Amino acid sequence: MTIKANRIERYYDAHPDEVEGEDLSQTFFHFAALQYLLAVLRWMYRDEDVEAVSEINLYVTARPQETPVSPDVTIIDGLQIEQRSDAESRSYYVGEDGPPPRVAFEVASEETWRHDLEQKPARYEKLGVREFFAFDPNQRSFWKGSWAGQGRLLGWRLDPATGHYESLPKDAEGSLWSEELQSFVEMQGRYLRVYTPSGQVRPTDSEGPQQQADFEREAREQAEKEAKQERQQQQAEKRRAERALKQAVQALKQAEQARLEAEASLQQVQAERLRNERLAAETRRLGGNPDDLL
Repeated sequence: MTIKANRIERYYDAHPDEVEGEDLSQTFFHFAALQYLLAVLRWMYRDEDVEAVSEINLYVTARPQETPVSPDVTIIDGLQIEQRSDAESRSYYVGEDGPPPRVAFEVASEETWRHDLEQKPARYEKLGVREFFAFDPNQRSFWKGSWAGQGRLLGWRLDPATGHYESLPKDAEGSLWSEELQSFVEMQGRYLRVYTPSGQVRPTDSEGPQQQADFEREAREQAEKEAKQERQQQQAEKRRAERALKQAVQALKQAEQARLEAEASLQQVQAERLRNERLAAETRRLGGNPDDLL
């Protein structure tokens, strides 16, 4: 990505305290929820040309005094932070610096929740942000009126056909499916948890290496277990084959013994027949009747 040398100096980059609707102070819960989400997203996209950043000013026009919108967390394709100068560190001009963000997140506070829910969706829609999520980390939510009955997590997705946001439906557990993240997102306590399609919680960048090491260890152990089972099965099959061969040899021996016994019996019958024939012949020679011998 190439940044223009004659980049416009943005008024609100130098006057961040004047950005409408942005809360410069954060509660501990707001900060912790934001940092946790960033850590999860950074691990998710560690091997991709994607950056998860916090509180960057997004612009869409060439007007130096355009009021930016500053998501608490946003995901941007192709953003190379290390290539940006100090003057560019807070701003991102959609169309000049790169595409609209994939996803934007707002962590609601007592001061900003109404602005996050009632004004931010329209602004992100105009920017072309494909998905927008707003959540309240406070277990006693600040959301009032009709918003209070919708839980502490809301989401919208840009309909490419209309160019407008549509609310994301919740499942029975209150989770929202994010097409951009290919994940379920769900409020748990004070944090927004992100789950794989199979239901496994996505780790942070500090948990990820250990989880990956555990996964690889479990994979090795499973492979060793399967190899052992395969060896045991082969040994069992070998023993069965040996038993079958032994039984076949025994059966052949028995058959051979039976054949020998049958031959011996036949020979005995033939000998008895020859003896009877000689006896009959001798009886006739002496003038007797062989039938009288029966």
